[in-house]
Amino acid sequence: MGNRVGKSGLEIGIRNRVGKSLLQGFFGIMTDKALVDEIRTEKTGAQKDRVWVWGWTLFTLVLASLPFIWGYLVAPPGTHFMGLAFNALDSNSYLAKMELGARGEWRFSLVYTSEEHSGEYVYLFYILLGKVQGLIGLPNIVVYHLARFLFGLLLLLTGYRFICRYFGERRQRRTAFLLLCFSAGLGWLVAPFGLTDSTDLWVAESLTFFTLLANPHYPAATALLLLAIIWTQDGWEGKGWSAYGKAAGCGFILGFVHPFMIVPLSGILGSFVLRRTFLQRAEPHPTGQRAEPHPTGQRAEPHPTGQRAEPHPTIQFEWSIWLGTLLVGIMAVLGPLYTYIVMNGNPFMRAWLGQNQTLSPFPAAYLTGYGLLLVAALPGLWWVERRLPSADESYATASRWQLLTTWLVVNALLLYLPVGLQRRFVEGLHLPIVCLATAGLYFAWKLRPRWIGRYVLATTLSTFLILATQVSNLYARPDPTTPHPLYLYSEEVEAMAWLRSNTSWRDTVIASPVLGNYIPTRSGNRVYYGHDLETVNRADKAPLLGRFLRGEMVDIERQAFIQKNGLRYLYYGPEEQGLGEGKFDPTTQGWSLVYSNSKVKIFRLSQAQ
Repeated sequence: MGNRVGKSGLEIGIRNRVGKSLLQGFFGIMTDKALVDEIRTEKTGAQKDRVWVWGWTLFTLVLASLPFIWGYLVAPPGTHFMGLAFNALDSNSYLAKMELGARGEWRFSLVYTSEEHSGEYVYLFYILLGKVQGLIGLPNIVVYHLARFLFGLLLLLTGYRFICRYFGERRQRRTAFLLLCFSAGLGWLVAPFGLTDSTDLWVAESLTFFTLLANPHYPAATALLLLAIIWTQDGWEGKGWSAYGKAAGCGFILGFVHPFMIVPLSGILGSFVLRRTFLQRAEPHPTGQRAEPHPTGQRAEPHPTGQRAEPHPTIQFEWSIWLGTLLVGIMAVLGPLYTYIVMNGNPFMRAWLGQNQTLSPFPAAYLTGYGLLLVAALPGLWWVERRLPSADESYATASRWQLLTTWLVVNALLLYLPVGLQRRFVEGLHLPIVCLATAGLYFAWKLRPRWIGRYVLATTLSTFLILATQVSNLYARPDPTTPHPLYLYSEEVEAMAWLRSNTSWRDTVIASPVLGNYIPTRSGNRVYYGHDLETVNRADKAPLLGRFLRGEMVDIERQAFIQKNGLRYLYYGPEEQGLGEGKFDPTTQGWSLVYSNSKVKIFRLSQAQ
């Protein structure tokens, strides 16, 4: 079977030839034409694989970058493309964190809220990207997309490495890799009926292609998760403590890059070790005694009658495996533990965490979100759990496959864990589903190649709907009614550049929520309101902002509002005029007009103290 983990045909051939021709020595082997041709053929095949993988990897990354490239090309006259095509609200918050690093900060502080507070050493991933930005002198949006591309490259190459651990035949590996790059669910089918909750249309973490398009830290975190699992598997299979050390290092970094991901990593590894301990597979020994399983992949002696051994549950504590996995878990949890302690010790960070609720949708949204992948993955799961343990396979092979089914079950349970971050735990789940779906196609259903090709094509339809949606969004022009415009007027961008050059980053600016979302990324200023989650007490601030811009506050109330929030500047452009409904004229308030162009005016709020 193509999924067998063992020596390649080339290695066996070389061993046999050398065994028969020891007296020929080194030169005799190298002059053996048949052997040289065999080695050359193997090298040529490996070279073709590398070219194929790199080609599809780069094509996928370019395709995921197409909306951003297209956005610059089709920018309407008089506008400026802001470099974002998906979830501008959160993406701007990442760019704002980069701005902190670029100006020399190491502590993260909330720039989307007006309250004074101390910073903490968290969100170091984007602060470090900001340090890089400061060193090379490129705009933060350019560094952001370079990082997104490079970490996407790491994710796809790591994903292919993971796939190769399960599939020995080239056709199987390539099928799994194409599914990893492009597969999605049935959102394209159910969306016309009003079922827009399908996760493949809006939960970026749930699919690899969407992950590549969304931001830099999703692919970075997913790649670290895979590397931690790969090296932990190597440790389980007897490759030494160096494997556990590398896995622990990846877990440690992951805990600071994306702390939420430690929950699925710990759940997957811990659950699998428990399963391995209490439900070991053993094979009968010729003496009639039960043979012990071999973590290194060596097979026990066959039964003297030649009958295939059935799996038997046993309990065996493999202390090196327990200690190695524990090491990975301890190192991985340090980052999230530190983050939890410092953020809960800071009242403003704690208030932000209280607002940061990302709950899972109904299960039907995940079912349609993975769609045809689940249709093939469930037979693959059945094959792993019911057929593989009794098949003529090594213990290491069965163990590897059972990690995937454990991963799938644990992740499904975590998606509805009673915490506010449920949806975050879906990240990385796409890969085990892809591997099990490929196993379902080849080993459970044993489909012919042409049917497998049609299946792969059918799973890509939602991906291209996602791509088409992002590209179509790029034609939206600035408008006060647009929640998160992807373009701003050139005058709006020029006004933010003035703020950057003529104000201190400590000065707080009041603006509409849309411009308030962009100002910290372009000028570095703190804003009164600019992000649904990172603006502390947003439920109270939103109506106050509306009243301020509509001129509904009396003078004494307005002055108290400005002083309480430490507001220094008013940014007043088309968005702010729209929210004010034409009822407010800032020129009548006695504030100093410090900047003006055809669309934007900036006032210094003289009552601020």
